[in-house]
Amino acid sequence: MSTHLVTRSYGLSGFGKQVRLNSLPLNLYPDNSPVLSMQDGLNAIPDDESVVGMLHQYTTYQQFVAAMIAADRIHEDFPMTDLYLPYLPGARQDKPRALRAPQDKATGDVLRTRDFTLDLIDMVRFKTVHILDPHSDIDYQVNNLQVKTYSPAETVAKFIANSGYDGIIAADAGGCERAGAVARLTGLPLLHNRKFRDPITNALKGDSIIGLHKNEHYLVVDDICDGGGTFLNLADHIDGAGATADLYVTHGLFTKGAAGKLKQRYVNLYASDSLGYRADEVQTISMVENLMLRTDAQDTFHYHNIEEGKR
Repeated sequence: MSTHLVTRSYGLSGFGKQVRLNSLPLNLYPDNSPVLSMQDGLNAIPDDESVVGMLHQYTTYQQFVAAMIAADRIHEDFPMTDLYLPYLPGARQDKPRALRAPQDKATGDVLRTRDFTLDLIDMVRFKTVHILDPHSDIDYQVNNLQVKTYSPAETVAKFIANSGYDGIIAADAGGCERAGAVARLTGLPLLHNRKFRDPITNALKGDSIIGLHKNEHYLVVDDICDGGGTFLNLADHIDGAGATADLYVTHGLFTKGAAGKLKQRYVNLYASDSLGYRADEVQTISMVENLMLRTDAQDTFHYHNIEEGKR
């Protein structure tokens, strides 16, 4: 888990305002309850800096909750306005279904984890939460919490410029807008993967890609890679067509050794730095810095000193 306090300093002359990240020493007791150590934490913040927010790069939902418990305490002495949350915990649990839904109409997950996450952020008194590439559109309004979301499309398009791709592949219907934005910015054709899941178990039942051509090279674009099953199935279709591909995901969870398996099937693996670590098999594309840049009529903020670590 990587959690930082965001502090602002106006400098001696009142110009050159900067945002600095201060590592928050948040740990867990043996029973997994959170504990905040003051050594090298809040006491290390200079007197000329004010705490304005928190950056949390998550690895487990429990650690996110621990960070929110710490934020609730910090607010008592340092009211914070902004939470920078590159990856939204529970993002995929966004289509809750009724507990008594008919079996033939069962879709999505029973729990409202995504909305509970936003409720928790609001309860902890943040005014704005900044999220990179959420899984789906967020139509959320509770009290005064404002949700700001950021698309990775422009950054990805610049990163792959002149890479020689023949097309962009959307991993599923839900990702067509995300992949389509990259396709429009690069002028490349968009290919759609049709993915079929069991409505009750949510297990993959099959998929297909229309428009693949032999000896062409593609970029698969999606938001989240967990165990990698979707992308391994895609690789079967791509290989079967005699084509090759790279894979980009914004949030690379890469559980169950997924990165190693995917590296054997894709030429290159790319992910953003949203989760605050680097995997040996994956090349990261810096996006959190853009998430932390805030420009308006009054202020221009810049940050430095993000700590990177491996999970």
